[in-house]
Amino acid sequence: MALYRRKDGHFDEEEVEEEEEEKKKEKKKKKKNKKKNKTKKKTKRTTSMMSLIGFDG
Repeated sequence: MALYRRKDGHFDEEEVEEEEEEKKKEKKKKKKNKKKNKTKKKTKRTTSMMSLIGFDG
């Protein structure tokens, strides 16, 4: 973990932690969006294939 040094010479860890947590949350959101996009593509493809075959669900 990196330390954040204030102007008066003291060290703060909290501000650095908040920035790291925000970056982690953004990465998780991106991963979730990627997963959603993949599932949407799969469902569209499978439904179109089912309609070509003549599958009535």
